[in-house]
Amino acid sequence: MKQGYIFLLFFSLVFIQNSLLAQTDTLCDAPYLKCKETLSFTITAPFVFPLYPTDLLDSVADNCTPDLPLELSIIPASEDRGIYPLDCAGLPFVQANGFCNVVEYQVWAKNAAGKVGKCSTICSFFDPTGTCNGSLWPYRGCVTTQLGVSFDSVLIRRFVDNDLEAESFFIGGHYNAHLPLLSGGQYFRPHYNVSHRNGVSSFDLLLLSRHILGVDTLDSPYLLIAADANKSGTLTSFDIVELRKLVLGVYDSLPFNESWRFVASHYIFPNPQNPFTEVFPERVFPEIPTRNDFIAIKIGDLNLNALPPGQLLAPEDRDVSILPLALRDRKVAAGEVFEVNIATPDEAEALQFSLEHYGLELLDFTPEAPYTKEHFAHFPEKATLTAAFDLGAAAVFTLRFRAQHEGFLSELLRFSDAVTHSEAVVAQQVHKPVLQFSSEGDFSIAPNPNTGQGVISFRLEKAEQVRLCVYDALGRSIWEHNENYPAGAHQIALDLGGQRGVFYVVKNDVVRQVVVTP
Repeated sequence: MKQGYIFLLFFSLVFIQNSLLAQTDTLCDAPYLKCKETLSFTITAPFVFPLYPTDLLDSVADNCTPDLPLELSIIPASEDRGIYPLDCAGLPFVQANGFCNVVEYQVWAKNAAGKVGKCSTICSFFDPTGTCNGSLWPYRGCVTTQLGVSFDSVLIRRFVDNDLEAESFFIGGHYNAHLPLLSGGQYFRPHYNVSHRNGVSSFDLLLLSRHILGVDTLDSPYLLIAADANKSGTLTSFDIVELRKLVLGVYDSLPFNESWRFVASHYIFPNPQNPFTEVFPERVFPEIPTRNDFIAIKIGDLNLNALPPGQLLAPEDRDVSILPLALRDRKVAAGEVFEVNIATPDEAEALQFSLEHYGLELLDFTPEAPYTKEHFAHFPEKATLTAAFDLGAAAVFTLRFRAQHEGFLSELLRFSDAVTHSEAVVAQQVHKPVLQFSSEGDFSIAPNPNTGQGVISFRLEKAEQVRLCVYDALGRSIWEHNENYPAGAHQIALDLGGQRGVFYVVKNDVVRQVVVTP
């Protein structure tokens, strides 16, 4: 019985405690802050004086967190947005910089209930040497993508009457430029104009085509700006043509646009369905130092998979699914002229590739409707054909070659990322297209050369036991696979565990050479 009373007492205490905690918001007042009215500081070179929240405070009171320190943040009053100020990393401003001028600063406090209070102080900074002219003022802000990801590297350019006067490079998703006070005809803007192909693919072209046709419209003003490849203020098929040339490798950069555009984040589009109805702010003309944040927009990236600076060397996803394109393998003789027919799978909504054909001279390529030769680009000096299928339909095309030496098609043709990144989109998911060669009693390895990982493909006319072995150049066995397979097409993953060199793959009595490079 006593145990029951003890449990009931414990439960009651917990209930009372939780009830009190639940009423914290209603019981707690906002923190009370009183700042010093004015402060004067003497500074010398380099004429920057660090200010901390406690420098300005005269007294503080709070009934919510008496035993815990309040969260303090300090900013120039010109940056007051009516909400507790946080930096680009979502943290309070623990320091402000004073210069040779008179500035009003604010101290904000937040208690455990999330309630805030603020006060302000007029701060004057003097230089007894008389060499500080008071001309430098802080201009700062955050630069993020549409998804809120920090834009790690940004160039801030300062213009005077549209002439570039100075530029500064910042990292970490924020800028903090100390500039002379901007006046009429002066402004600054973010700039980043490299890696135009980053995030642009045939799938983006498909999304833009669907928007133009009214099938599935883009629902964000930022996406509409991203789709305007030629910077005309309208979205037309010409934008698709320009972006396709970028995907195919015909362009290294868009001739009429920059890689990224930056729109002031405070701007509210009067017509979000048409952001081009009026000029949106891509630059700021601040008459007083204030915080100006920007949204970074990658031109051509409509599915938001572009990597911001700092992430451009992200490792390739090795777990991506493979989408095979079936081809019949055959041996060709030196000087032989022949055709190869390729059809993309119906399930691929969009597909693009670089097809390397070393040892084969490409004489012609003929696509079937709805695709045309505009969906291809040929680079003879690289022995590479690129393609971008962005109409949401399967592609069928014929390639006409002349063999420059004897060999199997599986050894002479392969998909790569030499010019255009090879990828396909199936049910909104990215797949890696590979050529799957098949022939009676034969097999193929793709890609070849590779980096130690590939796929062994073969077709059986009837059920039989298959023994696969890999030998190095010295004839030592380093991998073996032995299994019974039914009739039909089969694929086996090949992983040589980081080894490099020339290896020989043997299927029963048929030998293939595979080259593994770094």
